[in-house]
Amino acid sequence: MTKKYCILRVIHSLRRETGGPVAGLAEITPILAESEVTSEFVVLDGHAPDELPFSKFPVHVFSAGNAYGSSAEFPKWLDQRIEDFDAVFVHGCWKFHGVAVRSAALKQGIPYFLYPHGMLDPWFNRRYPLKWIKKQVYWWLREYWVVRDAQAVLFTSREEMRLAALAFKPYRASGQVVPYGTCAPKSQYIDGGTGFREKNELSAEAPYLLYLGRIHEKKGIDLLVDAWKRWKPSVGGAVCDWQLVIAGPEGEPQYESLIEAKMKDCPDIHRTAGVFGSEKWSALSGALALALPSHQENFGMVVAEALAVGTPVLLTKEVNIWREVVDAGAGWAAKDTEDGILKLLLQFEATSVNDYKTMRERARKGFEKHFDLQTGAHVLVEILNQS
Repeated sequence: MTKKYCILRVIHSLRRETGGPVAGLAEITPILAESEVTSEFVVLDGHAPDELPFSKFPVHVFSAGNAYGSSAEFPKWLDQRIEDFDAVFVHGCWKFHGVAVRSAALKQGIPYFLYPHGMLDPWFNRRYPLKWIKKQVYWWLREYWVVRDAQAVLFTSREEMRLAALAFKPYRASGQVVPYGTCAPKSQYIDGGTGFREKNELSAEAPYLLYLGRIHEKKGIDLLVDAWKRWKPSVGGAVCDWQLVIAGPEGEPQYESLIEAKMKDCPDIHRTAGVFGSEKWSALSGALALALPSHQENFGMVVAEALAVGTPVLLTKEVNIWREVVDAGAGWAAKDTEDGILKLLLQFEATSVNDYKTMRERARKGFEKHFDLQTGAHVLVEILNQS
C-alpha cells in the first residue's frame, strides 16, 4: 500500500516569469499527486497564481514588506500549520522564508529540505564582489544554519553540488542530487514550429536557431548576437537563410537596450516575446537547435525541454548540465566567451545531414535518461519514505 504524504512548498513567488523553478514545480506537482503526495504552497510576493496547475492546489499568499521577503504573518501561520505536513521544501536561499521554516521545523520536529536552485554558485561572488561580502556576513549569521540543519540540500546536478561547497565558508550540508527536468509534451504540441512562426510572423521556410529565456546579462545573449554577426557573413549555401530568434519576456531595460542596439541592421535576428505552453513547444520543436550562452546556469530547464522534443543544444560550460548533454551526443559546449559561442556555431554549421539526424535522436534519448521528471518524482517519494 502506498503511503500518503502532504508536503508544503515555500517559495518567494510562483509567477512563471520568475524562471525555471516555477516551471519545474508546475510539472512535478501533478505527478507527485498521482503518487499520493499532496502539495500546498506558500508565496511571499503577494501574488496568488491563477494558472494551472497551481490553481488546483492550496496556495497561501503573504505579502513581504521588503526585498528580503520578511513577513510578520508567515511565521505565525507556520507555527500553527507546520504539524499538518510531513515535510517542508524550501525553494531558494537568501530570503526570510528559509529562516522562518528552519525555526518552526526545528521547534516542532518536522523535516525540511532545501533547494538552492543555483543560488550557492560561486559565479555570483566573482560577478558581484560587494554583494558577496554582504552575503558572507549573512551566511555567518543565518544562511549557514538554514543549510546545515536541512534534512537534505537537494541539488539538480553533481556540478551544482560540487560548486555549492566552494561558495561560502564554513560549509556543512547533507547534499543529495535529485533528477530534475520536465515531462515530454503531448504530441500535438510538437508541430515543427508552425504555430510559433505564424504568431510571430516568421518566414515559413527559413530555419532558425533559438534562444528562449529571460533577457538578463547572466544569460550571455550579447555574446550570441556578437558571435552570430561574426559568423553569418562567412557562410554560404543554405546556411545563408538561417535566422536567429531571441524569445523572452521584456528584460532589464539597460540590457534590453544593449541587445536591441546590437541587433540593429541585422534582418536575420528576430526578437519575440516570451513563449509558454503549446507555443513554447512549437518554438522548440521547430528550431534547428537551442542556444544557451549563459555565464551561469544552475540547471537550464529550457535545455531539458529542447531535448524532450529532439532539438540539439549549443551551450556553455557554465550551464551545470553541459556534461550530460555532450555525453549524450545531443549538442556541444564551449567557454562563455564570444569566441566560444562562435566555435559552437562553426561546429553546428559543419554537421552533416546524417549526423544532425542522429543528434536529434540522441537528444530524445538523453532526455529520457537524465531529465524525465517522472524519475525525479520517484526519487522524491523515496526521500519522503526515508525521512
